Amino acid sequence: NDNTTVQLIEVPAEHPGQQLTLYLKGSGPGIYPWKLVTIAGSTYAVSQLPLQDKFGSTGGLSGGMWQQGNTFFSLNTNASIPCPKEPSCYYDPGMTMETFTDLVQHLTSSR
Repeated sequence: NDNTTVQLIEVPAEHPGQQLTLYLKGSGPGIYPWKLVTIAGSTYAVSQLPLQDKFGSTGGLSGGMWQQGNTFFSLNTNASIPCPKEPSCYYDPGMTMETFTDLVQHLTSSR
């Protein structure tokens, strides 16, 4: 455990039993690119953060989403830490892929 603070949102899947389709609007993919990753045979969409942004270094991911059965899941970091050069500034450093994988495996195995 690396003390990453996360928020898990669970809502009914829009189309249960069908493949999850995500639509990105605007310049989202250019700012924080999304990619698909496979963990234990299941596919997850994860949002990648720049390795270093204008505030400070990041863990690599802001979060991810997936569908399991009749439920859609969104797991995102929600930490707020001081910027290294400006203590009055705060930012979300994200999480590592390893942390995301550990959390997802724990969540999906407990269902």
